[in-house]
Amino acid sequence: MARYSHQDISFDPPHTWFESTVARFHGKPAPPGAPPAPCITMEHEPLARGMTVRTHAAQWIEELEKTLRGFKLMNRDETTIGGRPAILVRFRFDQDKSTMEQVVAMIAGGSGPQPHLVVLSLGCPWSAMQASMPVFRKVLESVRFEQPWQAEPATAKPSTPPGPALSPTASKHLVAAARAPDLIEMPMVPMPGSRR
Repeated sequence: MARYSHQDISFDPPHTWFESTVARFHGKPAPPGAPPAPCITMEHEPLARGMTVRTHAAQWIEELEKTLRGFKLMNRDETTIGGRPAILVRFRFDQDKSTMEQVVAMIAGGSGPQPHLVVLSLGCPWSAMQASMPVFRKVLESVRFEQPWQAEPATAKPSTPPGPALSPTASKHLVAAARAPDLIEMPMVPMPGSRR
């Protein structure tokens, strides 16, 4: 791994290690004792050899069903984000005395010696989801990658042609979620890569 740089710091990480930095973005923090404020996180997550975005998402959902109290899968859509294959997963679960909702976009991030996913996630009490979803939709629509997408040669499929940053399926799903009157309150679940 090359020298790592972020804002006003840089250093040399071990050259064989994988970067799994989590970036978190949020508005005004919630006051003490209040449900958590909506936040968006982004992480690069290693992808095991032979796994695809689809198989990784299926395995992750199975794990959530076993570990999260009150887990309810709301949607799982295959889509394209930033011109790359992606899975958009929306679910609810119980945390403490709240019902939380989370929308997770798992995007094919790269192949080669260190295949990975880029995972963008919006989490908040379900009562805040209706207001937060348009913000997340704009983030997903703005996703761009420096390199064009190329599938692994062993599982070669035609490269995803350049197109809209967010496919019509995902866009339709996010618009519907933003307008849905029953979306009102839920807590944060760990990012997929944090279960190592």
